[in-house]
Amino acid sequence: PGIGLPTGAPTSADSSPTISDADAKDPKKLIEYATSEAWLTPAWQEKLATYDCRKQPVYDPTKEDLRKPSIACSDDNSRLYLLGPAVMSGADLADASSGPSTNQQGQPTGGFQVNLQMKGGEPTTAYAAISSYMVPLAAPRNQLAVVLDNQVVSAPRFESQIPNGTAQITGDFTADSAKALADQLKFGALPMSFQVQ
Repeated sequence: PGIGLPTGAPTSADSSPTISDADAKDPKKLIEYATSEAWLTPAWQEKLATYDCRKQPVYDPTKEDLRKPSIACSDDNSRLYLLGPAVMSGADLADASSGPSTNQQGQPTGGFQVNLQMKGGEPTTAYAAISSYMVPLAAPRNQLAVVLDNQVVSAPRFESQIPNGTAQITGDFTADSAKALADQLKFGALPMSFQVQ
């Protein structure tokens, strides 16, 4: 069972949801739109069934439509994801670091984690709304994929609301894998451009 479409949300000719420019600026409406099960159309299910991670096309960011779903593979090509439309960008991230994981009392757990800090203001408010909305969703709809060059480098699930923009990604990390993910997140947050010489 899913949340369906927001009340009165329009759909396109193929029954997939649409969103207005004004609604896309509202984090609550954007996350409802992005996590809607209405994206699971027969057309997308067919694309998923025939998609081969080993033969994925060369990523071209100029052709990316962040308001539409997309298919991406994990960075090792072992998993396939149907991603809902983007709800945040790397530009919303202020910092990412790695370190020993701790429990809620601040005691070390023996593992490692990735620490995230959203930029203040709108990114923190948006992240709070997104996390609050996604916590009660069933897996995999409660996961927020981190995508870099059309590859999913992490897809953590929300376990609680993140009201202050400070979050941790925990899991089966080593010191090296936690640092690698933190570096990928920082790299994805950097505004970069290249000029042909």
